[in-house]
Amino acid sequence: MENFLDSSSKNFLYNIIEKILRKMFEQVIDEASQGLNERAEYLDIKQLSSRYSMSVPEVEQNFVKDKRMQMIEKRKPGTSKGKRYWPAKEAIKICNDIMNHWD
Repeated sequence: MENFLDSSSKNFLYNIIEKILRKMFEQVIDEASQGLNERAEYLDIKQLSSRYSMSVPEVEQNFVKDKRMQMIEKRKPGTSKGKRYWPAKEAIKICNDIMNHWD
């Protein structure tokens, strides 16, 4: 191939190959990250935000204020303002149910 291509053609091809490989790596990393979230025991609000492609305030408004989510919410004992967690399976089921009722 070196004998048939000039320098600019080689650079062009290398750039295309690099972009393709970068996209492939990003996709693999995204899929692995999503797999970790799916296997998580508990989710926090940032993980819910990432999972449903919503901002944290949107997650708060659309999901966290729902009574079902409030019932499964976990916090450190004795705190009312600590970080909140939700059991992953139940939270995902509730969030999906909420979204399934949207038009």
